[in-house]
Amino acid sequence: MVELPVSTSTDPLKQAEEALERWAQGTFADEPVSKLFALVGVGSWLFYKAEVGKNKNVNSIWDAMTYVSACTSVGHGNILPETPVGKMVSSFVMTIGPAMANAALTGGQLAREQQHREQQATQQEILTTMQSILAELKKQNTPR
Repeated sequence: MVELPVSTSTDPLKQAEEALERWAQGTFADEPVSKLFALVGVGSWLFYKAEVGKNKNVNSIWDAMTYVSACTSVGHGNILPETPVGKMVSSFVMTIGPAMANAALTGGQLAREQQHREQQATQQEILTTMQSILAELKKQNTPR
């Protein structure tokens, strides 16, 4: 993971953008499945608390969870939020949810780095073996 330095910009928008980038790198790097479950769980609870009794389509926590999980996977759902908090939760989940779902399905950065190290070690072992075989073949073909 590339670490971004702390912003030296005096522009508040640039500082916010860089802070968001640092947050995103940390969020999507490791344990993406756990973080996805947390997003769906917390998002569902917040959405339920904001919308129940105010939105005719949210009658149970399961309605909220179905909506939030759909927003997480495809970026939209079948319920229109009616409260400001419901709209904020929806916007957040729709914005980062699909990226988190992608990270969860493709594996975390640590897992990918470990796989890459293992592949490099295997390739190095194959190369060393092939070089040994080549050296032995050259010895056998050398006229005596």
